[in-house]
Amino acid sequence: MFFLDPSGNALEFKAFGDISQVFAK
Repeated sequence: MFFLDPSGNALEFKAFGDISQVFAK
């Protein structure tokens, strides 16, 4: 599963254990 983070980067959900880790950048 992919989605775009606030910076417009395509991220893969599998790469993160928790969605909060994505937005913590």
